[in-house]
Amino acid sequence: MASFLAHGHPVDLYVYEPPGAPPAGVRLVDAEEILPRALLFTHRRTGSLGSFSDWFRYRLLRERGGIWAETLTEGRALRMACNHVMTDAGTRITEGCEVAFFPPVTGG
Repeated sequence: MASFLAHGHPVDLYVYEPPGAPPAGVRLVDAEEILPRALLFTHRRTGSLGSFSDWFRYRLLRERGGIWAETLTEGRALRMACNHVMTDAGTRITEGCEVAFFPPVTGG
C-alpha cells in the first residue's frame, strides 16, 4: 500500500473491522458495501480466505468498476463453477463451497 501511495495512487482498503495501523493516506471503506460479512467463508481444509478474497475482488470490480470491469459485465464470457459444476452469478455460495472463475481467453 505504501508504494502505491508513494507513487500518487489512491488506496481504498475494504475492511469488516478496523485494522491495526494502515499507512497514512489509506482510505478505509466498509466491506459490507460489497459483500455482507455473513457470506464470508474459509476453505474447509486449510482455513484460507483465498476463494472468498477472489469472490470479493470480482464483486468489487463489478460494483465499482476498474480496468477489468468490462470483463465482469453481465452477459460477458466470464464463467464460474461452484463445487466443480458450471454455474452462473445467481448461485448462492455457502460455507465450504469451492468456487472457481474462468476469465475469457483468446486463441483457438
